[in-house]
Amino acid sequence: MTYEQFVSDRKQLIVSIGIITFIAAITYLPLIDQLGLYRDDWYLVWSGITHGPPKFAEIFAIDRPAVGFFFSWIYILLGNNPLPWNIFSFIARCAGFLGVYWITSILWPRKYFSNTLITILFVVYPGFLQQPNANGFSFIIIAFSMAILSIALTLQAAVVKVNSLSVILIGASTILTASYLLLLEYLIGMEGVRLILLWYLLGKMYSSNSNRLKLIGTIRLSFPSLLLASSVFVYRIFFFESTRPAMNVDAILDIYSSSPFYSALRFAVVFLKDQFEIIFGAWSVPVYNLAMSTRLKEYLISLVLCGISVLCITVYYYWVRKYTPGKQINGQEADEIYSRDLLILGLLCVAIPSLPVVLSNRNVIYQANWDRYTLTSSFGAAIVLYGLLSFISKDWLRITLYTILVGVAVSTHYNNAVHYRDNWESQKQYWWQLTWRAPQIKEGTVLVGITDNYRFEEDYELWSPANLTYYPGSKEIKIHSEVLDNQTVKKILSDSWDRGATRTIDYERDYENSLVAYIPSPMSCLHMVDGDRLIVSEFANPTIIAIAPHSIIDRIITDVPSRKPPVDIFGSEPTHSWCYFYQKGSLAAQKGDWEEVARLGREVQRLNLKPTDWSEWLPFIEGYAYTGDFKEAKKLIPIIKELPYVKFRVCEDLEKDRDIPNQAGWQFLHEYICLRK
Repeated sequence: MTYEQFVSDRKQLIVSIGIITFIAAITYLPLIDQLGLYRDDWYLVWSGITHGPPKFAEIFAIDRPAVGFFFSWIYILLGNNPLPWNIFSFIARCAGFLGVYWITSILWPRKYFSNTLITILFVVYPGFLQQPNANGFSFIIIAFSMAILSIALTLQAAVVKVNSLSVILIGASTILTASYLLLLEYLIGMEGVRLILLWYLLGKMYSSNSNRLKLIGTIRLSFPSLLLASSVFVYRIFFFESTRPAMNVDAILDIYSSSPFYSALRFAVVFLKDQFEIIFGAWSVPVYNLAMSTRLKEYLISLVLCGISVLCITVYYYWVRKYTPGKQINGQEADEIYSRDLLILGLLCVAIPSLPVVLSNRNVIYQANWDRYTLTSSFGAAIVLYGLLSFISKDWLRITLYTILVGVAVSTHYNNAVHYRDNWESQKQYWWQLTWRAPQIKEGTVLVGITDNYRFEEDYELWSPANLTYYPGSKEIKIHSEVLDNQTVKKILSDSWDRGATRTIDYERDYENSLVAYIPSPMSCLHMVDGDRLIVSEFANPTIIAIAPHSIIDRIITDVPSRKPPVDIFGSEPTHSWCYFYQKGSLAAQKGDWEEVARLGREVQRLNLKPTDWSEWLPFIEGYAYTGDFKEAKKLIPIIKELPYVKFRVCEDLEKDRDIPNQAGWQFLHEYICLRK
C-alpha cells in the first residue's frame, strides 16, 4: 500500500465513522433527556431501591441468572434516574453499530461507501423500537452488541498475519460469546451468523476449490465459541429448570409433541411471516402505527430530522464521487456477484437468528414490546435491503431509494421517542396528581388505574411507583394493584381475593379494598372514584362506570401530610395549574372542608384557570353552595347541566338519604341542578 493510499483509506475511515455516529445521534438522542421508566423497568427500580442490588440476582434466578448479576453491577453505577440508563443503552448500541462496520470492512475491504451505507441501514433499522425503554432492555441491547463484536473479532482473527494476535482476538471473542449467551440465550442463532460469515470470508481468501481449507479454517477459528454455545445449549435444555412458563423447555416441547403436524405447519408459516416482517414490514408497519397518533408539530420535526439525514447522506455520496470520478465508488464498479453475495448472506443472517425465537413459540409483532425479536436479525435485514438496492444500475435511483429508507426510519424513531416521552409525561402526571389528591393510602389497598394516554400493561406499573411514593422504606408491598381488564372487573364486582406474583415477588390482593384512580380523557385530570357517590366524568368508559360502586374512597387517609413521588425518578413537582387545584379541591371536599373548597375555587378564578373536562367544576360548585355563595355557584351550574350523565348522577346523589353539610346548600343544588330547566 502506498502512502497516498494509506492517507486516503484513513480519511475514508474517519468520514465513515463520523457519518455513522452522526446518523445514530440524530436518530436516538433528540429526546433522550425526556424519556422515563416503562413496563418492566418498574419492578426493577422498586427492587433496587427497597432491597438493593442483590435482589436482582434473586428475581432473575428463575430464567436468566446472569441478567441478575448484570443488573446488580450496573444498577450501582446508573442508579434510578432514567437518563443514565438511556445514555448507557445508546453507548452500548453504538458499540454494535461500529461492530457492524468492522464486520463489513473485513468482508469487503476498501468498500467504504457500501460498508457505511449498510451500517447506516443497521443503525436506523425501524423494526426495533424499544431503545427508549432503556432500563429493562439494556441487557438485550448490550448482549446483541457483544454478539456483533464477538463475530467481528473472529473475522479479524482470520485476516491477521500474526498468530499471537489471532489467539488474543479469538480469546476476546470467546469471552464476549460467553457473556452474550449467558445474558440472552435466544441469541444463539448469532453463532450461525458467525459460521456463515467466516465461511464466506475464507472463501474469498482461498481459491474457490479449497473447501477443505475453508472447513478447517472455519472450525479452527470458531471452535471456542461453538464449544461455548454448545455448552450453553446443553445446559439450558437438559440441566437448567426455569420456573417461568415462557422459558420452560419442557413446556415448549409439550406444545410440539401434543400436535406435531400442526406445530410444524405453524412453525413454517410463522417463520416465513417473520422473515417478511423483519426485512420489509419494519419499514412500513411501525411508521404507519406511529403516524396515526403523532401530532402535526412533532411530525414536522421528524420530517426535519429526516431531511437532515437525507442531506447528510447526499453530501457524503457526492464527497465520495469527488474522489472516485465516473461510475466507480471506492474503486469498485457495480458488481452483480457482490450484489448476489449481499442478498444471500443477508437472507441467511435474517433467517438463522430468528430460528430460536420461532422455535421457542415467539414471533415478531409490531405492538407492545414484541418487536424486540427483530433485533437479532436487523443486521441481516440491512444487508438484504442494500443488496436489493445494489442491483439497480442507475446511481441516482439507487441513492434516492436509499435516502428514502433512511429518512423514513429516522422519522419513525423520532415519532417513537415522542410516543415514549408522552407516555412518561402521562405517568408523571398520574402520580403527581395522585399525591395531591391522596396524602396517604391505606395498607392493603388494591389500586386500579387507567389513563387515556397511557395503558398500564402490568400490575407492577402501578404498585411499584405507589409503594415507592407512599411506603418508601418498606421491603414489602403495602399497596397492591391490578390493570383494568375484563378479569379484573369480575374480581372487583365479586369482591374477590387472589394471589399475584412478579417473578419472585409475591403478594395477595383483596379486591374488597379497591380504589379506582383514572384519567378519563387527554383533556381530564386524575379522578378518584367514590363508590358512595358514583359521580364520574362524562368521558368515563363503561368499565369505570361498572366498577364505580366498589371503589372505596376511605382507603385514602386525608389527615396526614401529603407524600411526594421520588424526585430522582419523577423530577421536580410540576407547575400548579388547574389539575393541582382540582385535586386539592376534591381532597378538601372529601374532608368536608367546604370553606377550603370555596377558597380554592376563588383562587382558580383569580388565576383564570379552567378545566377542559367540565365535570371538574363540581367540587367548587358544591363548595360555593355549602358556604352560602350561591351567586358564584349559579354561574357554574349551567356547565354541569350540559353534561347529561354527570347531572343524572349528581341528582341521584342529592336525593339519597344521607348526611348533608347544610340544608340550604342542599336545597339550592337540588333545585338549580335537578329541578329547574
